[in-house]
Amino acid sequence: MNYQQLWQQSSSRLQEHPTVSSFNNWQLFTNGARWMHAQLDDMSGAQTSFDEGINFAFYGWIKYSVSLTAGFLSALLLVWLHPLLLPLAILVFYFCEVQLLFLFPLLIDKVPNPVYTSIRQTAAIGTWKIIKVIIPIGIRMLLGLLNVKAPLRNWYTGCLAILIWYKYEVRNRVQ
Repeated sequence: MNYQQLWQQSSSRLQEHPTVSSFNNWQLFTNGARWMHAQLDDMSGAQTSFDEGINFAFYGWIKYSVSLTAGFLSALLLVWLHPLLLPLAILVFYFCEVQLLFLFPLLIDKVPNPVYTSIRQTAAIGTWKIIKVIIPIGIRMLLGLLNVKAPLRNWYTGCLAILIWYKYEVRNRVQ
């Protein structure tokens, strides 16, 4: 699937099924996972219970700590080499981030070895293909935060786009 297809399906779905997640800084990853769980259940017509025993915060902090650290360190190196190379640090960040793109849905589905499985599924789809799809989604998600009337609308749309992608390209292969 490409960026436009995912964004369109996600936007349409959110218009038909508006949803809001509670926002709590202290439980950001767990609340996000709870929202994702509800979306996956709704898309599949299932009613499963959310597993409170999974430490989504741990996995979220690991995912973004590694990605941000790689992006930051590459930014330092690239600026040192030449300041015009700095935008390449964004690619380094996304290269690391997409390796765990499907981590939360895999955790929700209780797939064994979710970190390894996410990396394996990223490789199966193609890391560069995923990056080409994720960068425009990420840009729209971040720019959407500037929308004063609905700052999280694009965020939800982007997250749902990833869940749709997971449902169609990953879920059946790992269960």
